[in-house]
Amino acid sequence: MSLFTCVRFFAQAQNDPTDMQLVALNCAAVSAPQALPFAFNFYGSNYNQVYIGAAGLIGFDGQDFYNANTALPNPAPPRNIICPLWDGLLDPCQGGAVYYGTVGAAPNRKAVVSWVSVPDFFFPTDTFTFQVWLEEGTQRIQFQYLEVQPASQNPDAGGAFATIGVEHSSGLAASQYSYAGSSLLTNGHAILLIPTSSDAYLYPPAITVLGFQPATGNLQLAVQGVPGGSYILEASSDLTAWTPVTTNSPSATDGSVIFTDPQAGQFGRRFYRAAVVP
Repeated sequence: MSLFTCVRFFAQAQNDPTDMQLVALNCAAVSAPQALPFAFNFYGSNYNQVYIGAAGLIGFDGQDFYNANTALPNPAPPRNIICPLWDGLLDPCQGGAVYYGTVGAAPNRKAVVSWVSVPDFFFPTDTFTFQVWLEEGTQRIQFQYLEVQPASQNPDAGGAFATIGVEHSSGLAASQYSYAGSSLLTNGHAILLIPTSSDAYLYPPAITVLGFQPATGNLQLAVQGVPGGSYILEASSDLTAWTPVTTNSPSATDGSVIFTDPQAGQFGRRFYRAAVVP
């Protein structure tokens, strides 16, 4: 069972990694354990240190980070991992750098790991820049993508071979956003993973169709969620590729939000989902 909900939205500003600690990977697949500035709760367990992998992942066990990326969950190691862009083709030995540091002040700090201009193994002129944030208090995880669309558009562009998500220490539970190109990344894209123990997710938002206007193709929907929450509505024609219809829409005092999809009439079928955004 998944214990995180994935929300896609437009990225916030990247935290500047240049004044953070340079991680000494020495062409190895994983760093020495890095102390966390606060205890981070992941799938119900608290951790005080993290391992950083050259291949675009971090984890709390540090075992077998050199293994090829797979779909999640997978009981084979590595397990207990957080994967902003897990791809064995990322190669810091050819250039770029990996940084680790802390931003903010207690009790709202973030532990930040940054892969900066890290080349692709086979296409070293193609570089990738992205971050993972671990939030104090909320225990949320955020992936930030600054540069994931190489100019050459080689087959690895946009994370076409990458694994993106998180996995429990057993390898039997995970929240996977993408694997092997099931949902490609774009520059300026961010993914927020919210533990489902969050109060907002005790009451998943429900969607109700209010009405359709054939003349305009407009479909009006109501989302019933948590009072004061802010929501994103996404639509899909195939339940695989999802496109935001409206983002950052605040709810009324009763937790309801009214959305209008002006493109609904252009599709033979249309699916919708809603989620909380930060």
